[in-house]
Amino acid sequence: MALNRFSLESLSLKRGKSYPFRGPFPAVWNPIAYLDHNNLWRTMDEMGDEIPSDAPWKAPLAEEWDYMSMKELLDKICWTKSAKQLATLFVNLCVTAETHEVSALWFLWYVKQCGGTTRIISTTNGGQERKFVGGSGQVSERIMELLGDRVKLERPVVHIDQNGENVVVETLNHEIYEAKYVISAIPPILGMKIHYSPPLPMLRNQLITRVPLGSVIKCIVYYKEPFWRKRDFCGTMVIEGEEAPIAYTLDDTKPDGSYAAIIGFILAHKARKLTRLTKEER
Repeated sequence: MALNRFSLESLSLKRGKSYPFRGPFPAVWNPIAYLDHNNLWRTMDEMGDEIPSDAPWKAPLAEEWDYMSMKELLDKICWTKSAKQLATLFVNLCVTAETHEVSALWFLWYVKQCGGTTRIISTTNGGQERKFVGGSGQVSERIMELLGDRVKLERPVVHIDQNGENVVVETLNHEIYEAKYVISAIPPILGMKIHYSPPLPMLRNQLITRVPLGSVIKCIVYYKEPFWRKRDFCGTMVIEGEEAPIAYTLDDTKPDGSYAAIIGFILAHKARKLTRLTKEER
């Protein structure tokens, strides 16, 4: 059972000071900023409502929104620095990318698919509510048990030949497999490491190079006990700005209360920056 973040307090960290809050977003005290924050989330959800789930390109303003990055959209609809900073963190957290790296149409569609701006980051009845006991990797492991020796591990595909009646697949260690169809379920950019015969269409290759992978590092700190719960905190922290590498934390304690832990997320440009450092520097 996940903690109810709305019944316990979260922490917002800004400029070295922490502020407790309840609900999905940190509290805002400036009345102008409050209106700006409210307008931001409502506008994003309303724009998402205009995007068909099964055909986002059919939205009335699909072309305009797809030409626009999320940075450009936030510059357009946010009046205050406070709202823009939190919205930037929201994008970083949801897709582990910077606002200038993602299409506004795609991001608004993505958030809509997750139930809107509030539900995507909420714990109770939201995107962060549930985990698999034992890890979600068990889904793949159980399927592998059912399929038996038909699952081939450590055999990266390097060539797919579609010239004949069947598709011929070659692996790095020169094993050959033949089938009627091939389904690729890897990140699109990794598909560029495979040689295709005949070659894939030029426009498809160009599209794949324009689909960036997100960047994220997870850090888990273990404690003797979940002391934050005794103080009515849920373990969530929202950390804005550049003062810390971690931008967001959650309670990662096991369901039975064992292995008390806080998990932190290092996102987008901060993750890329840390990967260039040595272990000692990090």
